[in-house]
Amino acid sequence: MPVARKPIPAEAWVLSGATGVAVVALSVVRLVSGGASQFFATGDPRLFLLTTRDLFGTGHGFAALGFAAEIPYRYGRMGLPLLAWLLAAGRPALVAWTLIGINLVALTAIPGLAAVLLDDHDAPPRAAAWILVLPAFVVLFGNVFSDPLVIALLLVAYLLERRSRRGSALALLAFAVLVKEIAVLALIPLLYRAARERTARDAGAVAITLVPYALWCSWLRWRVGAFPFLADTEARRGALGLPFAAFMHTLAHRTGDDTVLLAIVVVTIALGATGAWLARGTLIGGLAAVYTLVSVCIGSEGLRLFGEGLRVLLIPQVFGMLAIAVGVHARKVAGEDPVHPALPEHREPAPV
Repeated sequence: MPVARKPIPAEAWVLSGATGVAVVALSVVRLVSGGASQFFATGDPRLFLLTTRDLFGTGHGFAALGFAAEIPYRYGRMGLPLLAWLLAAGRPALVAWTLIGINLVALTAIPGLAAVLLDDHDAPPRAAAWILVLPAFVVLFGNVFSDPLVIALLLVAYLLERRSRRGSALALLAFAVLVKEIAVLALIPLLYRAARERTARDAGAVAITLVPYALWCSWLRWRVGAFPFLADTEARRGALGLPFAAFMHTLAHRTGDDTVLLAIVVVTIALGATGAWLARGTLIGGLAAVYTLVSVCIGSEGLRLFGEGLRVLLIPQVFGMLAIAVGVHARKVAGEDPVHPALPEHREPAPV
């Protein structure tokens, strides 16, 4: 049910304030010890930096490092590089700093946004504090990834949807898909609601959300010669697989770190499935369901590295926890009001 705008709960300020102080302090220590280059030392962060420095180019920096096959795939996720490029006014020397800044701001915003979203569902905002103990959330401050930004965008979009600001919500979701294509799954609960309510106009509005991504992919096909979603890279081929296939493979060949990661996968699936069931019938429950399915169908690449696995599991963990908080509160309300109505307060008769 849509709700009117409510004041931001105190818990949101406390959670985001504490998170901001922590990530800034840790980042300053990291900058002092090794400079900004430490945030882009390996893997995805380095490729985000290369993309941002040559956002509308052909990826010549990738070819020089032997990553030519990655060009369509990495340029497909242009949301974070575009935002950093705009904040840096297109100056390559500044994009490293704007990438770091966006990452820290997104991490800082996530707990507060989660608290506000819970408050709009009349669930306790303090439950958002559980996000701070998620393993991936704790370590993401030290490298630049797109995951914090896409989570923050999904939280804001669903908060706006909750408040009946559907156009703004869909615009943010369109940008979230450009940040990371897994955000497209956040459209499924909205499409399901439109189908259930038989509102073709709403379904069409959700479908139009994919137009910016389609246009960008078409431009990339002309510019670099391939669609990003058809890029022939190891990361793309191994992103998803049959249910539990990668889990069973990793279990059969596990090492010490793999055992911990597999345990986190099990907890993530249980968390998301519980949240989806408790909050069934709500958009938050739908989000928990679709992203839990990603955890079930995670591919071999998602579990190949410990840090990569933690990041892949962060989105289902966040929305699974939020769905549990929303669902538990809804069940409490249903149990207290319709089933066990409160008795009228007893008052002594006034003296005559």
